[in-house]
Amino acid sequence: MKEALKKIEEISRAIADQKGLRVKGVFFIKEKYGNVLRVVIDKKDGVTVEDCADFSRELNHILDVEDIIEGRYFLEVSSPGVNKLIDKEDFTGSIGKAIKVKLKSPVDGKKILRGNLKVVGDESFLLQDNFSSFNINFNNVEEAEVEE
Repeated sequence: MKEALKKIEEISRAIADQKGLRVKGVFFIKEKYGNVLRVVIDKKDGVTVEDCADFSRELNHILDVEDIIEGRYFLEVSSPGVNKLIDKEDFTGSIGKAIKVKLKSPVDGKKILRGNLKVVGDESFLLQDNFSSFNINFNNVEEAEVEE
């Protein structure tokens, strides 16, 4: 599946470049109702519904022709949302802010951490709450968002 996601990300980035968009992430998620291929796109002034629909049509056509993913899945193209942290750039822009992180694997026995984002590195970031600091690898992040 990793190779398929890598190829889908390459195709997605090519489409995004043509349309003045940026791909923030490509995810294959097993949901209750089935498998979901989620592509998160963004642009400087924000993504519109039309941007998502246009991108989705083009990507869907290519995926149908190339048959990269075996089995049934739903294609979902969306914007990142106002408070979502998807890529390293999002994290870097949120240094000093309070964030909530849902983890794939527990850190200090916790799967959900809250704290202030202190430092962002190449592969991880430092989150500090009132009592502790946590160095969290980006690969261990399931979801992250700025808390208001």
